[in-house]
Amino acid sequence: YMGKINYEEYNQKLETAKYKYAMGNSITKIAKELDMDRGTLSKNLKLSGFNIVNNQNDNRCLSNLFHIINTEEKAYWLGFLYADGYISSATNIIELCLKAEDKEHIQKFKSFLNHVNKIGEKNIKLNEENYKAYRISFNDKIMKQDLINKGCTPNKSLTLTFPKENQVPNYLIRHFVRGYIDGDGSLIYTNKTFKIEVLGTKSFLETMCLVMGWKLNTLSSKENIYTWECNDKQTIPYILDQLYKESKIYLDRKYDLYLRMINAVLGRNS
Repeated sequence: YMGKINYEEYNQKLETAKYKYAMGNSITKIAKELDMDRGTLSKNLKLSGFNIVNNQNDNRCLSNLFHIINTEEKAYWLGFLYADGYISSATNIIELCLKAEDKEHIQKFKSFLNHVNKIGEKNIKLNEENYKAYRISFNDKIMKQDLINKGCTPNKSLTLTFPKENQVPNYLIRHFVRGYIDGDGSLIYTNKTFKIEVLGTKSFLETMCLVMGWKLNTLSSKENIYTWECNDKQTIPYILDQLYKESKIYLDRKYDLYLRMINAVLGRNS
């Protein structure tokens, strides 16, 4: 009888320990707080699929970052990886590559990961033009599986679906969508044009509009890639505020455009 109680009690502690470890707490701290043997806890976390990181080495990648989406940054970067991330189907490689003007955003991602890998340079060819780009690429089995579990799958461009609440909770969904739009959206502000455009699958865009409370409008498609757009000057400030107002993480050049577009319509001080 006592054995059954102890077993159930240990399992409850282990579930708490998993959550705390996914939140970034060290095994030593968790074991002390929960009165558990550190070596046994470490072994059981490994058996549960966690990659055990030596927290004394601050340069190691935080493999468990996407195990639970519970912060603005995690939701944002998941959305950005949905849009622009590369997840290998054959290996455990994860890569983010952006054009040269967005090098600082690659640095933000590297800091978020707490990764030791250097940012590399890459030449890419688009529409017969050569461009300089920057990338961070690394091998992480645990993070790859967590990203897949959250809907960020290999070969995702034609199959992507909007995350469910158990993947990204509703209270963080605007940060996820901002990340996605920073990656696969456009804010267009010229003398003639005032518009938001977002690329994606039909399913993803339809659910995005439903969840965010945006008018679906008409989706246009080209080779199974759909575009949602809004060019209503009365609606755009509401959408932009929903995405960017009081946010902590964003693509700087799009945040600057947000301020300019809001100021143009509402006369706010940027």
